[in-house]
Amino acid sequence: MDKPELAILMCTYNGEGFINEQINSIFDQQFKNWHLWISDDNSQDDTLGIIRAHSKYNVNKVSIVSGPCKGFSENFKSLIHTVPIQYDYYAFSDQDDIWLPDKLERATDFLKKIPSSVPAMYCSRTELIDESNASVGYSPCYKRKPSFKNALLQNIASGNTMVFNRRALELLRIATSVDFVIHDWALYLAVSACGGSIFFDEDVSVKYRQHQNNLIGNGMSLRRRIDNFIKAYQSRRYEWNTKNIAMLSALNAFMTPESRNTLEYFSSIHNGCIYKRCVNLHRSGVYHQQAIGMLTTIALTLSNRM
Repeated sequence: MDKPELAILMCTYNGEGFINEQINSIFDQQFKNWHLWISDDNSQDDTLGIIRAHSKYNVNKVSIVSGPCKGFSENFKSLIHTVPIQYDYYAFSDQDDIWLPDKLERATDFLKKIPSSVPAMYCSRTELIDESNASVGYSPCYKRKPSFKNALLQNIASGNTMVFNRRALELLRIATSVDFVIHDWALYLAVSACGGSIFFDEDVSVKYRQHQNNLIGNGMSLRRRIDNFIKAYQSRRYEWNTKNIAMLSALNAFMTPESRNTLEYFSSIHNGCIYKRCVNLHRSGVYHQQAIGMLTTIALTLSNRM
């Protein structure tokens, strides 16, 4: 039986400082049957030079395409809709991390167990590192089961850990054909809404670099938590929910009846009096992986900012 093929989707922009380490960590993977697709957003440094050096000596392993130059989210969207649908599995990659050697092996071991007709996604914890590769902490180890009821409130893992099957990509293409918040959260929502299988690996698979040019970075610092809370009250959560609900409507035909029911109650949380909002929140069954996140959700419901 032929070994499954995997496409790695990497988006780049002025990443010369760390991209060589990231690409080297991909070449050092125990799982070897992959192809690296890189969408570059017109980098002005030596990012493309470094990529082309790898491509020159590995002509059948690396493909380079031009990004839309509209930011990293649109770059990932472009690559999601550009990469051939021929692969068995797909993985997101940032330009500045370091993958552990068994990342793809562990992910594909899980995905192989899932029928190809069922959307499936692997994700994991990360080790946070600084610009000198020194460890500065870890992402949370979530214990509650990944599900659509959780996905409506949060994304449980960084996109740089996500590996998924072809059916998941097909659904993600539908989801991202309309406006969306961010590609990795869209994937979690799409797979969970459509009855997919999701595995959150408690073991680290990626060394996630934190530096001053990070567009997202670690969301667990106290400063970031406070900033997120303030922005949520300044309508960001309402805007995100509006986008996610509209995006999920594009997937309605593929969603499970349970997911449709959950979404119906969740979509109604901001309607009616305070009692009705609380009832709809309870009936939706949505939950956050952390108590502080659930308390924030309740506060936003009470203040009608969901």
